[in-house]
Formats: sequence, C-alpha cells, structure tokens
Amino acid sequence: MRGVVSAVILLGVLAACAPKASYWQLPPGVDFRQAEKDESECKRDAAMVDKAPWYYKGLEEYREELVQKCMKSRGYTRE
Repeated sequence: MRGVVSAVILLGVLAACAPKASYWQLPPGVDFRQAEKDESECKRDAAMVDKAPWYYKGLEEYREELVQKCMKSRGYTRE
C-alpha cells in the first residue's frame, strides 16, 4: 500500500513540474489554416539559420526565439 501512495505522490509532483502548454492566440481575421501556414513559414525561416550568436546556449534555443519573434511580428500572441 505504501508503494501505491508513494507512486501517486510522485506522479503528482511530476505533473506539477511539467511545462504548461502554450498556444498562439490568433489575430483578428486570421483563421486556423492561416495560423498553421504562418507558423510553418516562421519555422522554415528559422531552420535556415545555421549559427547562433555566442551568448545563446545553443542553436535550437536561438531558432525557437526566431520563431517567436516572427510570429509576434505577424500579430500573434502567446496564451
């Protein structure tokens, strides 16, 4: 019985530590299909970058920031 209680507590702690899902809020007049297209274009452009500035931890982190900036420049916000 102790093992079950410990497992439930551990799962609860891990669930609380999990990153929260974040979604793009669509700007007025933009439908879901357009949002997918915009995000795809932003990701494509970011993937073309092959080197991050020295102050970044890594290339993937830098690319993700580029996608964020691209989407925000198109009027999207994060929930």
